[in-house]
Amino acid sequence: MLKKLIGILVLFGTLNTALMNANAENTRPKGVFHNQSGSGEIWCVPIPEDAEEDWVRSMMWDSLVLGQASACDPNLEYLDRGTWGRTTLVMGVDTEGRRATFRFYTLNTQYAWALGSSSRLEKGGSATEFASALSTSDFREKLCAAAAAVGVGAASFEGNETDNIRLAAIRSEVIASEISKTTNRCGTTQQPTVYTLNLGPHKRDDTIDSSIQRSIVLSLVETADKGVNLTEALRGSLKNVQLIEGFHVANYDKFDLDLMN
Repeated sequence: MLKKLIGILVLFGTLNTALMNANAENTRPKGVFHNQSGSGEIWCVPIPEDAEEDWVRSMMWDSLVLGQASACDPNLEYLDRGTWGRTTLVMGVDTEGRRATFRFYTLNTQYAWALGSSSRLEKGGSATEFASALSTSDFREKLCAAAAAVGVGAASFEGNETDNIRLAAIRSEVIASEISKTTNRCGTTQQPTVYTLNLGPHKRDDTIDSSIQRSIVLSLVETADKGVNLTEALRGSLKNVQLIEGFHVANYDKFDLDLMN
């Protein structure tokens, strides 16, 4: 009991610091997770502009009850108790007018690739392995129903550019490999075609927290016209989409889409 109380006090101190920082910078999270009364479903609730400090208590509830230490983004639909957020369906068109539709999925923003790593994820200052992230039931169902899947690899601005391009490539391959392992257990005759997308390193060091530049992102192709140029359609679908605040493909140096080896 004492240990739990100490944990709550430490958490309150951390969130109080976050509140002071947010007020000092005149910024606040877009939303917090909420357990809908009756159904028990997890919803992402926007924080009103005129809200005072209630959102801090909501973040404490997220962490204590859901294990979610960070706020959500109301523009994303959340799956598996907030583990994965997905965008609405977006369309991309190639130069010949052929179309493909995509949903982009991002692992909850409390997770990011550990700096310099292609296997470990950061979570609240500690590290965990990536392989377990795709095993959630709701996400696996979506993955098995897709026509194709794309593992997106990105690196933050720190370090050597050449090394970061290679690191981003490896991260995309790790995501694609885990996708393939998951789809092999789908039990369907038609499995998604799997691709890698290397975005390379982020162009700027304009953020205090570079972990958002190392977000874990993938895309599922729901429909595709025959013969569509997937690179062109995918790039077009992402042109005006900021998947999560601070992660926009326009801020990265590359856009190399390849079939997984």
